[in-house]
Amino acid sequence: MQSHARGHLVYAAGGVLTVHTERGTSIVPANRVAWTPAGFTHRHRAHGDTDMRIVFLAPSLARLIPEHPAVFLASDLAREVLLALTGPRNYDDDAPAYSRSARLRLLRVLVDDLSEAHEQPLHLPEPRDDRL
Repeated sequence: MQSHARGHLVYAAGGVLTVHTERGTSIVPANRVAWTPAGFTHRHRAHGDTDMRIVFLAPSLARLIPEHPAVFLASDLAREVLLALTGPRNYDDDAPAYSRSARLRLLRVLVDDLSEAHEQPLHLPEPRDDRL
């Protein structure tokens, strides 16, 4: 289990992920985006061949989406922005990198889109009874 100083979004561009927090386990297929705020202890697990993408959010953007772990339906716009923010421009020296200001604009579009989205979790609650 790990905890980050910044909140982050996790997207499975292909395959299926599970995100486990003290609140339970969420299943995150390719049509969902998982949000884990800063300070929440969690772990990710990929099931099969999974293309996992992670985007960290600064506190100024993170405050615009829920203060608790959440799973959102990924709109077409959110999916494309997530792919752009985690694509070749981030690791391929031959691909031109986004400028800092362009990256911030893309992050703002993503956060705006998610702040309007309804939570659509595929959630398995963590049992609290010692007998379980």
